[in-house]
Formats: sequence, C-alpha cells, structure tokens
Amino acid sequence: MNRKTLRILAPRGIGAFLTSLILGLICLAAMANAQTTGTITGRVGNQATKLFLKGASVNLPSLNKQTLTGDLGDFTFIDVPAGDYQLEVSYIGLDPQTVSVHVDGGRQAVADVNLTSSIYKLDALKVTGTLEGNALAITSQRTAPNLTNVAALDSLGNLPNFNAGELLIRLPGVAASLDAENNVQGVIIRGFPSALTTVSIDGNQESSPGGMGRSFQTHSISGALFESVEVVKAPTPDMAADSIAGNVNLKTRDPLSMQSDKEFIYNVSDRWAPSFLAETPTRRDHAQQPLMSAQYQGVYSVLGGERNLGIALSAFYSENATGYSESGNNLYQQSLAEPAYMYQYQTIDGYNNRKQKSTELTVEYRLSDHMQISFNALYNDAFEPYNPIYTATAATGQTIATIGANGQPTGTGAILPGYTDSVTNVLPVAASKMTLNSTEFSFIDRQREFQLAFKNDFDRLHLNYGGNYNYAHPNLGNGFANGNNTGGIFTMSLPNVGWTVDQSKSALNPSFTQTAGPSVYNGANYGSGLMVTRNNHRDTDTTNANFDALYDLPTSFASSIKAGYRLEQTKYYNAVNAYEWNYVGSAPLSTLADPTIRTYDEQRTGQMLPFVNSSYVAQQIIANPSAWSQNLYYHTQQGFIGTNTVKETVNAAYVQAKARFGKLELLAGVRMEQTDEYGFGYVQSPTLSTAAQQAANPVAAANADYNNVLITNGKYTNYFPGLFATYHFTKQLQARADYSTSIGRPTAADVVPSQTPNTTANTLTIANPSLKAELAKNVDLDLEYYFEPVGELSVGWFHKDISNYIASSSIGTVGFGQNNGYQGNYQGYTLLSNVNAGNAQVSGWELAYQQRFTFLPGALKGLGFFANYTQLVTRGNYGGSANLAGNQVASFVPKTGNMGFNYQYKRFGARVLVNYTGRFLNTANTNAAVQLFRYARTIANVGFSYELSRAATLSLDLTNPFNEPQGEYYGVPTRRGLTIVDYTTVTFGVSGKF
Repeated sequence: MNRKTLRILAPRGIGAFLTSLILGLICLAAMANAQTTGTITGRVGNQATKLFLKGASVNLPSLNKQTLTGDLGDFTFIDVPAGDYQLEVSYIGLDPQTVSVHVDGGRQAVADVNLTSSIYKLDALKVTGTLEGNALAITSQRTAPNLTNVAALDSLGNLPNFNAGELLIRLPGVAASLDAENNVQGVIIRGFPSALTTVSIDGNQESSPGGMGRSFQTHSISGALFESVEVVKAPTPDMAADSIAGNVNLKTRDPLSMQSDKEFIYNVSDRWAPSFLAETPTRRDHAQQPLMSAQYQGVYSVLGGERNLGIALSAFYSENATGYSESGNNLYQQSLAEPAYMYQYQTIDGYNNRKQKSTELTVEYRLSDHMQISFNALYNDAFEPYNPIYTATAATGQTIATIGANGQPTGTGAILPGYTDSVTNVLPVAASKMTLNSTEFSFIDRQREFQLAFKNDFDRLHLNYGGNYNYAHPNLGNGFANGNNTGGIFTMSLPNVGWTVDQSKSALNPSFTQTAGPSVYNGANYGSGLMVTRNNHRDTDTTNANFDALYDLPTSFASSIKAGYRLEQTKYYNAVNAYEWNYVGSAPLSTLADPTIRTYDEQRTGQMLPFVNSSYVAQQIIANPSAWSQNLYYHTQQGFIGTNTVKETVNAAYVQAKARFGKLELLAGVRMEQTDEYGFGYVQSPTLSTAAQQAANPVAAANADYNNVLITNGKYTNYFPGLFATYHFTKQLQARADYSTSIGRPTAADVVPSQTPNTTANTLTIANPSLKAELAKNVDLDLEYYFEPVGELSVGWFHKDISNYIASSSIGTVGFGQNNGYQGNYQGYTLLSNVNAGNAQVSGWELAYQQRFTFLPGALKGLGFFANYTQLVTRGNYGGSANLAGNQVASFVPKTGNMGFNYQYKRFGARVLVNYTGRFLNTANTNAAVQLFRYARTIANVGFSYELSRAATLSLDLTNPFNEPQGEYYGVPTRRGLTIVDYTTVTFGVSGKF
C-alpha cells in the first residue's frame, strides 16, 4: 500500500507524553494555596421545569471571574479571598438573578440558584418542551468555543419517523440524503457527501450499518433515544479530525441533571395511509402501523449519599411502512441536441416496512464530590423483513431506423424517426426488450453499544476517561413473507417488442403503449428466467478509548490547558453467500406468475404485467430442482470476491489552551493522529480458467481463479492545528473567527480489492488502495446576536481549501478476450476508480433566525418562527484540466433552506415546517447530456396538538401533504430520469408527561 508517511509517533512516545503531563498537572494542583482563600460552588436550575441547566453564565464581577455551568448545572470558583460577593446568574429565556454569598478562608460556600421567567406566568401561553428545547440549543451553541449548531429533539414537535436526521436537516447548511422511501438516510453538510461526516454518540464514533463506506445511516436509529443533536462545523483539537463536512453528535439524557425525583414521558401514535389519498396498492393493504416511545428518569439516594444515583431508561418501537412508485431510470439520447428520444423506460413499485425496536439505559453514580461513574448501554434492532420491489424495464438500442423507399423502416435500427421530446416510438427489433424484475429482500440490522465513563474533579484538575464499544451487524437476506424466509431476485425478459412512450400529458407518469411483438402482459411469452439469492453479512465493530485532563491555570484571568489521548479502532468484515439458478424447465414462465401482485402502475393504467413472486420461485427450486441449473462457479466466485476485512486504527493525542481576556475568548492547540490500516481480501488470477474447465469442475475452477490472498498495510501521521476566537461586544452580540484543519480518509472499500459493474452505463468501478487522505483547511467567520426570549440572528461565512481531493475518475478501458483480467467479462467497459484528483475550494454564506414573539398582543404571544438559508460556491480542478464551479461539481448541494412556524394558544398548538434543497449535480460525466441532476425540492410537514392535561396531549401530523416527489434529470430539465413518489402519511397520537 503506497501511503506517504509524514511522521510516526510511537505509542511509547504518546504514553510518556501523557504520563509527564498528568504528573505535572497533579504537582501544580498540589502547589495551590487554599489556606487564605475559599471556594464557591453551586448548581443552577430552572424552577419551572425542575431541571439543572448546562451552559448557564455565572459571573463574579468584583473579581472579574466568569464561568459556565457544567452538565449537571454545577459551577465552581476557587481561590476566592474571604469576604462578601454578588453572583450574577443568567440563562437565555429566563430572567437573570443576582445572589449574595459569603466566603470564609479554607471553606466552601454553596450558592444554589433557581431561575424563572415571567414568560411562564402568561395565561395564554402554555409551557411546552419547545421553549426549553430551543433555550437549551441556543445556549449550547452560544457558549461553545467553536462554531456549532444545536437542536433539541423536542424543539420542533413530533418528527415524522422519530429519525434524528429529520431534525438535523432543519439546521443551517444541512441537507438530506434520501432513500427511495423518503427517509433521511444520511446528511449532507455544507454540500459535502455524507461519507465526509462523522457521527458519534456522546463523543464516541459510531459503527455504520452501511458497511465499508463511511456514511452513517441516520434512519437506522431512533432520535427518541437522545436529548439533542449537535453539528460541529469547526472541530477543536480535542475532537476527532475526520470531519471535513462536520461532526454530528447525538447526546443522550443526563438523569442527574434533574431537580425532581422522577419523570416519565410517553408517546403513542398510529401512522395511517388513508384510503382517500393516493397510495400504492401494497401500502393500502398495510394502512396502519404503530409508533411508540417512552422515557423514564429517576434520581435516588443510595449507600448513604444524597441524590447520587441517576437512572434514565428509554424505549422505542415503530413500524414505518412505506409504499413508493417510481418512473424509474429513464434514459435518453446522449446528446444535448433537441429533440431527444427515450431509449429506456422503467417503472418501479416498492413496499418496505421498517420495524425498529430500541432500548437505552443510562446509569450515573456519584461516588463522592470528586468522582462520578457513568454507564450507558444501547440496544437497537432495525429490521426490514419484507421489501418487495417490482421493476419493469422497456429498453432498446441507441440506433435510429432507416426508412425505405416504401416508407417502412428497414434494418435493425430501433428508434423510429420523427420522435419528439415527449414521444418516442420503438420498433420490434431484437434489441427491444421488456424485462421484468421481481425482488424480495430483507435487511436485518442489529446495533449494540456499551460505554463506561469516569469523571474526577479536584479543584483545578478535571479528568475524564473511559471506553466505548459499539457495533452494527446487518444481514442482507431474501425476505420473510407469508411464512416463507426465502426470496431473492427473479428476472425474465421478452425480446422483439415495439412500444410508444408518451410524456406529453404527464412527465411524472408517462404512458406506455405496446405497438408490436408478443404481448408483454402474457407471462408465457417470456424467457431467460434467472434467480439470484443472497445471505450476506457486513459487520462493523468500533472501539473507543479516551483520557482527557484539564487544568485551570492560577492566572488573574480565566485560563486552562487541556491534553489527552484517544484510540479509535474500526473493524469491517464482509461475507457474501450468493447463489444463481437459470430456469431450464419446459413449462412456460407464466406458471410462476403471481396474479395477486398489484402495482401502482397497474392501478393507474389497468394493464397487469405478469410479475413473479420470488418466494414462490425459491420454493420451486427446492421442490423441482431438475427445472433449474445452479451456477456453482458464480457461488464460489462471489464467496471470494465478497469476503474481505479491513481494520483501521487511529491513535490521537492533543494539547490545547483556552483563555479569556475581558471580552475576548481564545482557544488554540494542535492534534496529532496516527492512522494504521490493514486490509485482507481475494483477487483473481492473472490467467483465468477456460470455459471448458469451468463447465467440468466449476468449484475447482473458481478456487483456482480467485483463491489468491491480497493483504494491504498503510500507516501515516497528520497534525491538525486550530485557532478559535470569540469576541463579546455585548451580552447579546458576539463574533467568531475559527481556523481549523481536518481530514477525510478513504473508505474501507478502497483498502481491499473490489469491483462493481454498471451494465447500464458500461462502467466497472474498482478499488484504489493507494489513495491518500483528503486534507482541509477551514475558516469560519460568524456574527451572532441573541435576544430574549429564546431568540437568535446570525450570519456567517466559511471557506474550505481541500488538497488530495478524492473523486471518481476514468482510468482506462477493460480489454477484450478471455484473459482481460475479468474472465472475459466487461469487455470495452470504462474503468472507474477513486483517485486523488487535485484541489477543491468551497465557500459559502449561512443565515439563521429564530424568535418567539411574546411581545405581541393577545393570542399572538404564542407565535414563533425560524428560518435559515445556506448558499455555497464551489470551485477547483477536481482532477481535471479545467476549473469547475457551481452545479458542475458532483454531490455538492449549492442551496439549502428551512422555514417554520410554531403557534401555541392556551391548549391548542400548530406547526408548519418547510424544507428546501436546491438543484444539484448528482453524478458527473464528461458527456453533458448524461450528467445526472437532482431537481430542487420543497417539502412541508404540518402538525396540530391539543392539551387535555399535562399527562395527555393529542396530536395530528401530516408528512408531505402536497405529495412532493423526488426527481432526477439528465442534462436538460425536461429529460426526467427518475421520479419517486412516496405519498402523504397521517400520524395521530397522544403524548404526555408525569
């Protein structure tokens, strides 16, 4: 593995550095003279909600000392001369308070403060979680040393699927990466693909069920398990550096932050696809599904202590059934000239029921005033047991027919002349085929997490250390339906078919009319029956360990130094168990057709295609094996190609210092990360077996062709300096200037050999173990104004300069002949691979505003509003010879925005959320006519609530009430390639708090 090593810091060096650091800090702590001075400690809480407040500002003006409360609302001032003092305490959304405190030398004075606000006394305004959630979020990002956006999980009302990603996309600069079911599968931060975003829980990197990619699938875990989400856009040295786009951190609940003894919160809802709204037939057959969550928090006094044990238990269960229809991968003439014909038309009908059950337990135990232990365990099952997909593809060659002297077409040309941009006529030549594909899959993902953390506080010295282990173990199977646990992909085709595709009446739903050839609606006309099954595993296991030490320096101004070590080790393991059978029976394939299969396209047109139930095919293979020929070579080959292992180990050490000089706060430091990579996989032999050898002994031939082990190793070290400044003009107005550095490592898929063909585009994508990591230098400038109650206005500019930019590029063409390196397959295909492709720059503006209008008269006091907007400018050579900008750069989303209203009057509540994602280039190509763009999309969610009592609030939510589709186009906006319609869902339920 060809990796450039800048410098390697041996583990022994890291250990010596940390040992010296810890001993030095302890010695400094022992030298502190506490005989003539005292200490002020206390906790700040919210009188109305009975919660301790993190991030509250506590000032000791006579000594020019300031601090912020910790996770449990706690604060400490040390080395305070004996005497009388005034403490000033404030928190956004609450009224500030001044309290008196007396300090004696050598003693500790306690000053607990409970804040309240006149806003809670307004008869017309209900105290809701929205108010506290927004206050928590604004306080967290206001007091952070770096640019951070925060949102509380309850700040926007009910989420459609309780998916944390649904909340993340409401933050500035965050767009959704959607799957076919309209789920927020991943997040795109500041235009960067989700693979360049790290996701952690309480600061610990998470394993992704996505396998060897780095994209965490946000829809695989419930947001109901967490209190808030953070998006860190400028990582400080004490954070992992692998976050070029940003770092998403999911924060669990903190039970010891409660002032009350116990609290129970619940939500019981029903997701409903009403019969009076458009829907696919399969989804209509499964019209209702449950969605439930519950959280319990309690604080107890045990073993002689007082309120020293906190327990938080969360549980979640949902069934998220989605029916979707697609006008699928429609393909057009590969020229920008108009008119252009359509040579492939496709419809897709899918159904999936994601069943998720989750449990999370947090236990916090305070052994003494100086030590606390925390344990967290998370159990999450995200099962998709039954995912049937029915695809019909009418495709032909890209050739125009010749018209003879008699006015009739001659030869093998497929497209009839006279086509328009909306109407294409296809002739019944051999290349004109209708292909039906029946897929039945399952995706069974098990995620587990265990964490043990320790916290020690000794006046000036603060230690945090612990370990975390988590994994995601998905099984990719063939579905479970009607008592059967087998399915797969069954494909059959029919050649010599003629048809007309007409988009003149509807581009979303073109009309398809067969004009010639054997009927595509008669299963007896089809041949080439092929069945493929899978039983694959792609496990990811992650281990985290950390030690952090912070020392408050004995200076006249607030200052500290912090250093630490972190280990992150991720192991990836893939295993493929795939089978292939060809139908060789004498009975027509119509005997396998399932007349009970109904699709949206059939519902719309009245035409029924003879789709096959792949579960029934799997049974027939067992019951009638003589009608099926198994490809043993394929099974053995795929077992080698799909089995691989990658282990990535990152050892990191950092040091940073923080100080406040009057109105100016500074943080500076450097992080070192040493990356070790190990890859294991199989590669094919330079000379492959002959067709005769494969026929005679397929297993032995595949063993000879692919049983060749390849092991790769790589090691490199990088340093990441950072400088962060915040200037407080007033209590409300502050400015930030952050400089940070970050890294984007190649995916694990590039460490081991792999090959992914695209038979539509005639490309073959292969791995590149020699890739270097991307490196980024980041500048963030932000001006923020905060106002009461719970309001914010901010404007920011950012710039990222990226070297070693990783992009997919053409690296040649697959040769011809049996020994072309791919067993004679993929002849003439374009070879694609990830390469380090030069440089890239991204700049942009971010605007954000939110406010509750409590100053308005009467019923308008309950109105709240938020909006944000991000616009990017991209430029660079991206590995090419010319500089590109704007929508010429694949995967970058130039414009995103959000807007929302929240209204509360007495017991009634209403909310509207609008999300906008601008047009962007999804897949680049040297041919402009083949470049694939995503249409701009604006989607709205609407919700209503009515409070019967504190223990019961009724709610009604509409997801996508205007049925806004997802869509793609090739080159020209009128050439719609893909349209996905997911339809409207209604959710009604009851929630409450005890």
